[in-house]
Amino acid sequence: MAKPLWQYEDGPDVWRNYSDKHITALNAAIAANSNTCDLKLPNNYEISVDFDKGIQTRKGGTTGPSRKVRVVFVLQSGNSATREVAALWQADLKPWSNMPPSAAHKLEAAHSRGDASVSVSIGGNSYTVDLRKLHQTNDRTGFRRNIRRRVLAEREFKSATAAAKSTGAASVRVHAEGGTVYDAMLNQTNLQFNNNKFYLLQLLHKAPRDYWVWFRAGAGWAKPHSLVPCGPDLDRAKALFCKKFEDKTKNEWASVAAKTFTKVAGKYDLVHRDHKAGGDGGAGDDKADKAAKKQAAAERKAEAASRLHAALQALLGMICDVQQMEDTVVEMRYDAKRMPLGKLTAAQIKAGFVALKAIEALVRGGHSSGQKLVSACNDFYTRIPHDFGMRVPPVIRSLEEIQAKADLLQALEQIQTALKVVSDGAEESGDSAAAEHPLDRYRRLACDIEPVDSNSEEFSMIDRYLQTTHGPTHSLYTLSLGALFKVQRAPETARFRSDLPNRMLLWHGSRLSNWAGILSQAPATGYMFGKGVYFADVSSKSANYLYATRSKPTGVLALCEVALGTSRELNKADYEAAKLPAGFNSVKGIGELTPNPSWPTGAKFPLARLVASNLSTVLNYNEYVVYNVNQLRLRYLVQ
Repeated sequence: MAKPLWQYEDGPDVWRNYSDKHITALNAAIAANSNTCDLKLPNNYEISVDFDKGIQTRKGGTTGPSRKVRVVFVLQSGNSATREVAALWQADLKPWSNMPPSAAHKLEAAHSRGDASVSVSIGGNSYTVDLRKLHQTNDRTGFRRNIRRRVLAEREFKSATAAAKSTGAASVRVHAEGGTVYDAMLNQTNLQFNNNKFYLLQLLHKAPRDYWVWFRAGAGWAKPHSLVPCGPDLDRAKALFCKKFEDKTKNEWASVAAKTFTKVAGKYDLVHRDHKAGGDGGAGDDKADKAAKKQAAAERKAEAASRLHAALQALLGMICDVQQMEDTVVEMRYDAKRMPLGKLTAAQIKAGFVALKAIEALVRGGHSSGQKLVSACNDFYTRIPHDFGMRVPPVIRSLEEIQAKADLLQALEQIQTALKVVSDGAEESGDSAAAEHPLDRYRRLACDIEPVDSNSEEFSMIDRYLQTTHGPTHSLYTLSLGALFKVQRAPETARFRSDLPNRMLLWHGSRLSNWAGILSQAPATGYMFGKGVYFADVSSKSANYLYATRSKPTGVLALCEVALGTSRELNKADYEAAKLPAGFNSVKGIGELTPNPSWPTGAKFPLARLVASNLSTVLNYNEYVVYNVNQLRLRYLVQ
């Protein structure tokens, strides 16, 4: 039988090979008639490949995305001058669809033996496949459909994206010259026309002189594409690329390098991506790929033991989990396939904030419908790609929906920082960098993190604060203190407004994907009382922002020292509260229940159980907001 090559889908018409080690494991599992195979990947997480469904999913009950899996059979040619081809079994489901690996293996084995027919199981149904007439018949219903053994050209099973990362002389690369990479992702959302679409252009080069222009288009993740061969004619390839770019955007390609690209109404917008052009004109790996490759390399060689405390290693491994970061933003409807996290730029995120601000201005002005709002939402979704499947992205009509999108943008900002922390080690050189354990690179977070002894009075005090301030309305879960860390960030200490009175130790909650960014920068902002940094004196109120689940129950809270100064007290949401009157330094949203302060030093530590505030308010619990990062400093991380 021909050699099986296992691949997973990583975008429209982009198939990446599993590692040799994983292919060996997959072949062994299917030879043993197993239905699934578990694989351990970088970042200490596992995936499970389902041979009958043809998908891989992350283990542990994650809500992250699944990926399609296929197996092709590489046909060995006796003629060294002939390029490799591969066979792919498909069924006519209108359109043609890949057979799941379990069925494909049986079909290829029977084909290689010259059998006339073979029985396979697909989706829980039994089929008899006629290999002469190329059709399959459902053994129960008698329903018949066509099948085919499609022979793939080399370019069809060796994706251009994967090939661009090889280092051989004959590798396919994205063409670059003069610092310009001929690679453009275009995006367009038109809610009024019921579409949300992309267009990708690449000029590909294979040494010594062989060029193609690759166009890929679709709505959601539909797969129409074309690959135009240009032979050795680079000028023709560039002309095709530039003409298509101008047709789609009404901008010349030169405007990208000149930074004069301007969005034209009714045309595609350019999604700014981070291209790391290599010395030979390659497009380079994105940061997320580098992080994964760096950790995969650690599996293949002996690595220096970490010098960090085991609890700190576990914390850093959790908050720097690249796959978990992707899962988080995918849950928030971000399209990580159209715009991989490692390619997203700060400029693109900033453009998203600008577009969201325009939506906010319309909503605050009473324009919760109409063409202006639709146009503003088009701009936002065009700049920040979203994936709603085949559904059109919804119009953003409320301040609550604006906050949700602001949360997504802040998560993307924090992830950019985290990816830098994880991937920067790949750029280091020298023996010291090579011998350093990846987790030890946490120094790039620019903060000191020290585990607190679980038998100490300090640990007990924080645990008491955690338990006694659990709100009675948050009764569907409990909180337990697994590990505690002291945190000190030099920039915060230097700028902290210790001169302000009314300092308190307050809770701040955020998703795991945000913490690497928070530790190196500052906590994320919220909106209920204007754009500021939000805190609570009730542990469970902040814990709600961890978005923990039964399958992913671990999260991280921060305890911050907050210099509140004189607080303006409010009893309901006020989105203009950031405009503080003279003499006020913060806002306090008054809750029905409040803890009694009982910390004898400079910062109040509300340890007592919750009591009624006896004040008229629409809030269940207190909420504190500061609008200047000089009024906060991280003290503890609570896991």
